[in-house]
Amino acid sequence: MSRSRDAYTLDLAGTVDRLFGDGRTDPSTTEIAHEHFGREVLGGEIIDGVQKRLRTISKILEESYQHQVCTVSERYYLKTAKRPSYRDDPPKTDAEARLCLPIGQGVRAVGIRLSTGNNDRIYQAAISQGFASGAGKVKLGFDRTITGMEAGRIPEDRAVTLVREADRRSMPQQAAALKQLKDRALPDK
Repeated sequence: MSRSRDAYTLDLAGTVDRLFGDGRTDPSTTEIAHEHFGREVLGGEIIDGVQKRLRTISKILEESYQHQVCTVSERYYLKTAKRPSYRDDPPKTDAEARLCLPIGQGVRAVGIRLSTGNNDRIYQAAISQGFASGAGKVKLGFDRTITGMEAGRIPEDRAVTLVREADRRSMPQQAAALKQLKDRALPDK
């Protein structure tokens, strides 16, 4: 078993699943640690250890428990004099939803949030961010491959192999559903 999916991390994912079942759909790192270890005083290293595993816990929740989740930043939980937390008053715009995500230098994930329905701006913002990040990397890979091939640094047959591999890896399990979405989004002219 890989270190990222060790028994401890799997147990933490089970703890989050139980929290979801109890109706707590957006536990913070501290809340997860308290639920997992009990209410005794926990050292900072315990909470930090849970925090460092949030992304892996999220993947386990999606793959093993079939939950639609995303990690959230401290801003999601933060209350100010001018507004309640986004936890208490969900974002009204996509820009506000992006503020809830751990995006940017020094912005850490400090909680996990279960998607709350068909108009969940935070979950949709997380998907959008993932697409933007992934699409940028794919575009860069295609550009490098084509430039390398045109400059004679990559043989054409190798370039074909690289492009096919990228296409294979980016194809979702639900390829037919993706085709239907693409057909609706990009109708023939």
